[in-house]
Amino acid sequence: MNSLLISVIIPVYNARPYLRRCLDSVLSQTYTQLEIILVDDGSTDGSGDICEEYIKKDTRIKVLHQENRGQSAARNAGLDIARGDCVGFVDADDWIYPHMYRDLLESIEKTGADIAQCRYICADADLPSEDFCYSDILLLKGPDIIQAAFLETVSWSLCDKLYRAELWKTVRLPAGYIYEDNLVLMDLFSKNLCLAVTDKIGYYYDVSGLSTTRGKKGILHMRSAEKLCRLWEEYIVRQKDTSGNIDMAICKSIPCYRWLAEENDEIDRPALRRHNANMHKIFSRHYRVAKKSEKYRAEPPAKKLLWLIYYCSPALSNYLIKVYHETLRGDGNG
Repeated sequence: MNSLLISVIIPVYNARPYLRRCLDSVLSQTYTQLEIILVDDGSTDGSGDICEEYIKKDTRIKVLHQENRGQSAARNAGLDIARGDCVGFVDADDWIYPHMYRDLLESIEKTGADIAQCRYICADADLPSEDFCYSDILLLKGPDIIQAAFLETVSWSLCDKLYRAELWKTVRLPAGYIYEDNLVLMDLFSKNLCLAVTDKIGYYYDVSGLSTTRGKKGILHMRSAEKLCRLWEEYIVRQKDTSGNIDMAICKSIPCYRWLAEENDEIDRPALRRHNANMHKIFSRHYRVAKKSEKYRAEPPAKKLLWLIYYCSPALSNYLIKVYHETLRGDGNG
């Protein structure tokens, strides 16, 4: 195992308050055969200087400086120069557990998997983490991977995983979108791969940070949400999927996407109305099938009622969500 090189790609954009914590966690990995690639994506807050500082600390670190082109372009630039047998990604405002890459590589070697996933937790007490609980390694193959992702057994995060490098020879992250993790993982999961899932905690996701993805707004949000839903719809048709699980995932996601768009001041009203109409059409195509799925039956009654309201009246649904969030903010201030 110690002969395999892992390339760890870290896109950096204005992450000065968090960057040292992130880099120290990577340098503290108990698996030491690492190539650490920092891609400074046009930072203006001194993050690039911190990257240069860390080159002097550890010869395993490489730094690329480029004009600001977005997280996908930064990750792709790292992939272009990566020499590792395996590849991992870390966001500059997150951090990782000391044994993460050791455990993930061990899972790959033990099972022959193409990808290994650990458990992540959100480093914010107000937001629950995903609840993965396996006594050993769960091994998934082919179409079962996507089904597990829609059942939330497999996450849609790029960063809680380790990948065999050959997977990235012909795959790059799509530019001009947010939710790029979902888009590229949909591509990878659609291939005939094997994925190993362990319940060992490895990745700490800082939801309060300044990720190069989190916080992006505007037209990218609408375009990305619609593209992702189209990919899911295409998969249903291609696989002739009748489980309702993917339909359920679409129905769960769309009201959230709509709320995020409504809260965005950068989006002009005519564009927002077109987006909302498109998303409601997609929701309506899948709602009746989703209601027949096992996952729907397991949802709490309040959520089912919210989806029914959205199906019948998107405007009323959005109003209720708005009142709910305002109530939460009021409780927090009190």
